[in-house]
Amino acid sequence: MLLLSSAYYSTDPDSVQCLRRRYEVTHLIVDLAFFRKPRPYFAPFASEDDFSGGRSKGFFLPSVIGRTKVFRSGDTVVLDLSRI
Repeated sequence: MLLLSSAYYSTDPDSVQCLRRRYEVTHLIVDLAFFRKPRPYFAPFASEDDFSGGRSKGFFLPSVIGRTKVFRSGDTVVLDLSRI
């Protein structure tokens, strides 16, 4: 779960590529609303400080939607991780 959360909120491709290599994840379903509005936090993330880097630098996943998207319906997007 920690690697998935790290990949979801990363500011660079490293953790997304690690998720793909280590666990052979081929596609990822992304809810773009998570990147616009803060959600309640859960363990192991204690506060918004854990995500503040992505908010200031820009999250990685929304930046690659154009080249990785295989399906979109509203804010829900399916990404093909092999295109990263």
